[in-house]
Amino acid sequence: MSPRALPLSAAALVVAAGLSACNALIGTRDLTFAEPRDATVDSPAVDPPDTAAPDAPPPEKDAAADVAVDASCTGDLSANPKHCGRCGHDCQGGQCEAGMCKAVVLFPAQAKPLGVTLLNGVLYWTNSGTHEVRRGLTDGTGEALFAKSPLFEVPWGITNDGTSVYFAAARDPGGVFKCPASDCTGTLRQLSSNYAYDVAVVDGTVYFTSRPTGTLSRVRVDGTSELPLATINNPFHLAVDATHSYVTSNEFNIIRVAHAGGPPFNFADNSGAVAGGIFVDATRG
Repeated sequence: MSPRALPLSAAALVVAAGLSACNALIGTRDLTFAEPRDATVDSPAVDPPDTAAPDAPPPEKDAAADVAVDASCTGDLSANPKHCGRCGHDCQGGQCEAGMCKAVVLFPAQAKPLGVTLLNGVLYWTNSGTHEVRRGLTDGTGEALFAKSPLFEVPWGITNDGTSVYFAAARDPGGVFKCPASDCTGTLRQLSSNYAYDVAVVDGTVYFTSRPTGTLSRVRVDGTSELPLATINNPFHLAVDATHSYVTSNEFNIIRVAHAGGPPFNFADNSGAVAGGIFVDATRG
């Protein structure tokens, strides 16, 4: 019989039989024909590498600067203006006596200055004797006239809100006045016509004391909504925080008045004493 092509199934059997014979001869394992599988292989999840820069070490202390300070901090510290009383305590142009810095006169020969405020390295102060407001740099240079007008006499307290300067005038004509800190020429504005001694500003509202009327009052920085808050005998100096005004007077020591209203609170009687200045640290409870 002539050779003929075998059917596919028979050929598969022959191949399988041949492979089995080879396995028997060379000792290999039998092959298993399994169903085809998805070629995609599941891999375990792997976190991406941490590419963030490592934490920087804390900055090292500048040893060279310390050495420089220590090298100059010698001798008698009770009279050293660069190290007055202790290393690094600089009197900034003033003299050192007995370990304490002496005050430095920045602008001599003023005419009864009563109030002062500081903004961006510039001092503004009231000269009650010449009925004017002046300004100058904190290093004692650049003194110049800031405000003078027939609208006010005897300027007293002065403050600022970061952009404008506010001052009180205590005689007729008097009141509360406002100027841009950059220049008061032609921009002077009167917020209140009531005689005023001291002035403070917070959150867009100006607070001021008036001895002739015996009141603590407020007015908006645009000159609207003027309103008396409390009656106080001889009110003088003033300090404010976000919720209260604090007033010194010649009848009482310190009086607190709530901006929201209510009777004044008298901290202590001090009848007959002369009123002094006052400051409130709004960052501390």
